[in-house]
Formats: sequence, structure tokens, C-alpha cells
Amino acid sequence: GAQSPAVHPAGFADQEQDQRRCLQVCLKSFTRSLLAGVSVNVLLDDGRTRLAEARLDSELTHLVLHVPHAQHPVSLRCIESVATGEAAAVDATLGMPVRRRSMLSECSATLIIQGGQFL
Repeated sequence: GAQSPAVHPAGFADQEQDQRRCLQVCLKSFTRSLLAGVSVNVLLDDGRTRLAEARLDSELTHLVLHVPHAQHPVSLRCIESVATGEAAAVDATLGMPVRRRSMLSECSATLIIQGGQFL
């Protein structure tokens, strides 16, 4: 049968519009920060960390990790998901030795990349 139209409480449209504006402001700020570059610590395969700068390229197609004397671009299209906190520790540690698990904190994030890679 036919579905009845959704009924929303008064003010719902205003609340939805406010949420949409807030999301746009947050995304704009996030994008500006990444275009300018943010400092990150990258966990290496051997358990050491390395300071890097993560930046979006001007076309907004790649996240580029800048380390001394090198750049490592990661296509945004190849990022399958982003895991944070405990989920990052679970996802990222699938192939890691146990000693590295303790290095992942609730402040860490893991990019799950196509082909079973992660960053």
C-alpha cells in the first residue's frame, strides 16, 4: 500500500537546518586545517614513531604525508574506512606483533586502505 507522509514535530525543519549548517562549518574547518597541514606521529613497522605532516593536496584527492626528504600520497578513493580508539587498535593490529598494540592509544586513528594495507 501507499505510505503515509512522515509527520515531524514543530521545529524539526529548523533543527535539521541548524545541524546541516553546523556540519558544513565543521567540514570547512576540517578541510582548511588539512589543506594547511597537521602534525601527526606515524607508527612505523618496527614500532618506532616518526613525526610527519599530513596535508590534503589542492585537488582534494590525496592525503599526503610529508616526512623529511619524502612525500607519501594516499588516494582518498583508496581509503576504505577510518578506525579510531579501540577499533583502531583492533583493526590495525591484525598483522602486528603484540608489543606494538600498546603503542596505539585512544587518540590514534588508522586508515584502512584497499589491498589490506593500513596507515
